[in-house]
Amino acid sequence: MNDTKYTFDEIRARIIARGSKAAKLFWLTNEAGFKPEDAEATYRLIMMIAPRPTATRRERREAREAFYELIHFTVGVELECTNVNRDAVRRACADRGIATHDDYNCYNHRDSQSSYKLMSDSSLRPTRGDTYGTCEIVTPVLNDLDSLKTVCDVLNDAGCKVNRTCGMHVHFGAADFTNAQWRRIILNYARIESIIDGFMAPSRKGDGCQWCRSIINHADEIERMYDPTFEDMRQAFRCDRYHKVNLEAFSRHKTIEFRQHAGTINFTKIENWVKFLAGLLTYSIKNEELLTATTVDELPFLSASQKRYFKSRAASLA
Repeated sequence: MNDTKYTFDEIRARIIARGSKAAKLFWLTNEAGFKPEDAEATYRLIMMIAPRPTATRRERREAREAFYELIHFTVGVELECTNVNRDAVRRACADRGIATHDDYNCYNHRDSQSSYKLMSDSSLRPTRGDTYGTCEIVTPVLNDLDSLKTVCDVLNDAGCKVNRTCGMHVHFGAADFTNAQWRRIILNYARIESIIDGFMAPSRKGDGCQWCRSIINHADEIERMYDPTFEDMRQAFRCDRYHKVNLEAFSRHKTIEFRQHAGTINFTKIENWVKFLAGLLTYSIKNEELLTATTVDELPFLSASQKRYFKSRAASLA
C-alpha cells in the first residue's frame, strides 16, 4: 500500500460507502496519495474482499420513502392548442380570477410572474373543421398546479383541441443545478428514454418528431467526457433546443425544458407528467448513481399509483 495518512479501515469505509467509482478513485489519488494504478488496484481489492453490506429492510424502506420527498421546483408549462377562441378563454379565466394577456409576437417567451399568456406559434396547424385559430398558452412561473387545472377546465369548456402538431412543454427552475447534476439528469433521461417512449403518443416516440428529437446519442457523447461543464453539454446538443430535453432554455429562462409530451389539455395527463419529471430531477440531484431501470416498475422515484398510471398509459398506446 502507498504511504498514506489513512488507515486501511478508513480507506475501506470510504470505498464501500455510497458514491461513484470515479469519485472514489479521485479521492484515493488526490486525497489519500495513491498512484493512479495503485488506486485502481486498491479499489478492486477492497470491493472484492469487503463488498457493501446488504441494507436492512428498514434502510430499504427509508430509502424508498426518501425518493418520494420531491425537491420543490418552480414550474412553467406551455400548452399548444387549436380552435382557441381567445376572447372566450380570456373572459372565462377572468371570471375564475385568473389573469391573462395576449401576445401576438411569435416566440417572445418573456417569463410572466402573474398572468397566463396567449401567444402565436407558427409550428401549429389547425384541425379540420376548426372555427378559431391556433394558440400557445404559457403559464406564469408556478409554485403549484392549481391555477393550471382551472385553465385546462376553461380550455376544454371552450372547445379547444389538440392535434399532432401540438406539444406540451414543461420547464423547471434550474438556476442552482451543478454541472454534475446537469450531467446526471441528461444521462438518466437518456437511460430511460425507451421507457418514456412506451407511454408517449406514437408521434413522440424515438427520434421521429422534429420538435423533440432523441437525446441518446448526445448523452453518449456527454458520458464519454471527463467532468464536462454546462457549456460542454450544450455543445454536445449542438446548441439545438429541439430535443426531448432542451438545455437552451437555461440561457433565457434559467430553466430546463422537457419537450417530449404530446399536446394535451387533459389536466390528469399534465399533472402526472410534471410529477414524473420532478421525481426524475429529484433522483438525479440527490443520487450519484445513474438509473439502471428497464421498466416502469423499476423506476425508484415513482409511487405505486404513479407506476399504475404510466403502465396503463403504455398499455393503451401499445
